[in-house]
Amino acid sequence: MRFLCEVIFAVAGGPATAPFTVPLRRQELPSTDGVTVSYRVAYSGPLEVGVPVAGQPRQRLHVVFDSGSAHLIVPSVHCVSSACLGHQRYHVASSQSGIAIDADGTPVSDGDDRDEIQVGFGTGSITGVFASDVTCVSGVCIPQHLVTATEMSAEPFSQFEFDGILGLGMPALSTSPQFSYLHQLHSAGYDPVFAVWLSRDSGHSSQPGEVTFGGFRTDRLSGPLVWVPVADRRSGLWEVEISAIRIAGALSDICDTQSCFALLDTGSSLVATPAALLDDIGEVLQDHTIVEDKHGRCSSDDALTIDLDLDGLTLVLTPDEFARPVVGANSSGLCDLALMKLDIGPPLGPNVVILGEPFLRKHYVVFDHANQRIGFGLAVAALDHTLV
Repeated sequence: MRFLCEVIFAVAGGPATAPFTVPLRRQELPSTDGVTVSYRVAYSGPLEVGVPVAGQPRQRLHVVFDSGSAHLIVPSVHCVSSACLGHQRYHVASSQSGIAIDADGTPVSDGDDRDEIQVGFGTGSITGVFASDVTCVSGVCIPQHLVTATEMSAEPFSQFEFDGILGLGMPALSTSPQFSYLHQLHSAGYDPVFAVWLSRDSGHSSQPGEVTFGGFRTDRLSGPLVWVPVADRRSGLWEVEISAIRIAGALSDICDTQSCFALLDTGSSLVATPAALLDDIGEVLQDHTIVEDKHGRCSSDDALTIDLDLDGLTLVLTPDEFARPVVGANSSGLCDLALMKLDIGPPLGPNVVILGEPFLRKHYVVFDHANQRIGFGLAVAALDHTLV
């Protein structure tokens, strides 16, 4: 019997233009340290830039929707490195609506000195100049300032299929509000909200993930949505304060002297912790056994978890979010810790936990800029192909 389910959208604030959803594709690159296999993962979706001049095709690219940055970055046609040549590149002159600008929005002409920007990511960087154009996501078009990359590092841009990055950090993280997709979306009448759903069965799912803008989808939740206030650090990042961390029930003292935070990063493949917390976790886990189950996921018989206490909510990380199966002749069906060590300096660090793809595959997360809050709920594991 074929069942059709009604798609139900919710708007986080007052009345606004109807939400829209962008399907994502998934690419994973395996790597091993000789003990465990980990995967660098990227989810990307389609985006169009500009109004094409006569005789020119639309400039279509695939971008990562990244909550940890706040600019739209696309390769420029003037970038000739191997990292750029393997991707779709943007040409401002091929767009009727494209204008070369400086950082403050002032138009510039060919031959003028240009403002430049350097943007660093966890595993790479770009150098670029600025443009103003129209960007379209799922048929919704808004004016936006963007960065056109004239240099891109080989790592990670040469390895992955996505062309650029659409930053979804809050406007405070961007060069000016006109660079912020959320700000421009709000100016166009949409609620400045987005929500991310990733399939837990992404290796076999026909729809690995999606991003909804202007609201969220209640049919992506398998339980209630709980709202937690964004940490008041004016960083522009989507982070919440952690009041306590427990490892297998044992309280860590890492948050006793300096505040702890969890940063929700839709552009990250990993869950990452500061070195001090990773040491605490490793010490506690010596007394526990994590095994690979029949589905290839890591689990423990003794309810082993890492618990992050937030304001009114505890996020519970299970072994499939922080461990990976051991590989090789001596694997014996065991799993080993697969958290990334990441020490962030001041003013954001040091006690910051990055919650990336492994966390997002279990949780439906709603980012609400207007109300300065993040919603957390357990996600449906995978979409039935009969959903409409």
